[in-house]
Amino acid sequence: MRLRSYSERPWFYPLALLLLGLLVYGYALGGLGYYWDDWEVVFLLNARNLPLLYGYFAFDRPFAWPYQLMYAAFGLNPIAWHLVTLVLRCAGIYFLYLALRFIWPRYDPYLRWLGALLLVYPGYLQQSISTAYQRHFTSFFLFGLSVYLMAAAIKEPRKAWFLLPSSWLLALVQIFTIEYFVGSELIRPLILLMLVAAGGSLARVKVIGRALLYWLPYLLLLGFYFWWRLAVFPATLSRANYAGDIKFLGDFNPSFLSGVLVVLTRAFLDLIYSTIQVWLSVVTGPDAFTFQGKIAWFAFGAGILLAAIFAVFHDVRDESGSAPPGSPGSLFLFGLYAFLVSALPIWLTSRQVSGTGRWDDRFSLAPMLGAGIVTITLIMWMVRARYQKILLGLLLTLSIATQILTVNKYRLDWGVQRAYYWQLAWRVPALLPQTAVFSFEQPSVSIPGYDASFAMNVLFHGKMDDGAAPYWFFTNDRFLNFDFV
Repeated sequence: MRLRSYSERPWFYPLALLLLGLLVYGYALGGLGYYWDDWEVVFLLNARNLPLLYGYFAFDRPFAWPYQLMYAAFGLNPIAWHLVTLVLRCAGIYFLYLALRFIWPRYDPYLRWLGALLLVYPGYLQQSISTAYQRHFTSFFLFGLSVYLMAAAIKEPRKAWFLLPSSWLLALVQIFTIEYFVGSELIRPLILLMLVAAGGSLARVKVIGRALLYWLPYLLLLGFYFWWRLAVFPATLSRANYAGDIKFLGDFNPSFLSGVLVVLTRAFLDLIYSTIQVWLSVVTGPDAFTFQGKIAWFAFGAGILLAAIFAVFHDVRDESGSAPPGSPGSLFLFGLYAFLVSALPIWLTSRQVSGTGRWDDRFSLAPMLGAGIVTITLIMWMVRARYQKILLGLLLTLSIATQILTVNKYRLDWGVQRAYYWQLAWRVPALLPQTAVFSFEQPSVSIPGYDASFAMNVLFHGKMDDGAAPYWFFTNDRFLNFDFV
């Protein structure tokens, strides 16, 4: 098909990812604003006080440079924050796709579907919280680019003199930006091992030795990070750094065996949830499609249309109608390994990807690459070639529809917030500093009391004085465990 030939051009796939992201997450761009911990960042940047910005994050994530860079470039324009965060996500996925294609070129069509599914992965539903997660997706982009440059250096040794140092630098910046993708760094030795072995001219021992030599700089960087995080950084804090506690050690208090069983159970449940349950929950969960509103019909219709267009350009069979030759066993094992090591930072703090907390789906950001690969390979194994694209298209359709419905909820929530803040602004335009505001409810479902406090300080131009905020919002917030009296 002549139309499908366009998909082979280098610019087509990254453009397809970007357009898919814009259509799914940006269809209501003008009606989106700030949510949840976005307001912390907005308040800190609006204060134009660097010591305040870095001091606020000093207790767990002291390197807040992505927020400062974004503010310098775009100020506090919410549309810019939504767009940049989305572009970072698309770019990170694209560079990881390129790196994986070096290893499994025959599975290129499946890797393209993998990228699309990761972009709308239904296990993560917080893309619209773009300001707070801008740092996360900056780190994700740096990780993806660093892995790609590393893989490209192995494939093109003549360019390794500048590709590898660039990759080292990006890896260093990535792990210090935020800890979410620190576990993902352990994917590198496996990638290096497979890339070196792909040459086919070295004995097994030499392959392992060369791969370890390539990995050594990254291992040193990782070791330096953990030395800083576990030894140097805690000494700078005046109180316990609860965010960095390795809480899973408490699981071993009863006995070593019970601790092992707890950790293995947690890992097993998260794996099943991330690879199977997230796709099923789209149609079986409490927020499943009811088609009782126009937005549901729009979301499902858009999902069908976008998935069909993507399927037209991306087949998974060759001209004979067969799937690519060879067993995807190595790809499956890689995905399983990537999921396990990427989830380590979560399990070390006794959290779960499958947690039931309101914002716990953020823990799927790092493991979703491995989860997506496992899902794709299960389809390759268990579904006949002629039906694989149908099933992939169905997953993409449901994922797109889920994300469109989620974006609409954030759009409606922003309308509720704006109405709430407007009422405050015109009813009490001269609210005096050092005022506590009590309420029986949060301003909206996406704004806990502490984030409403930051929004109020922005609204009333509150200035920090000796570390104290002039306004604070109190409600029946689960984070407030003290006597109001």
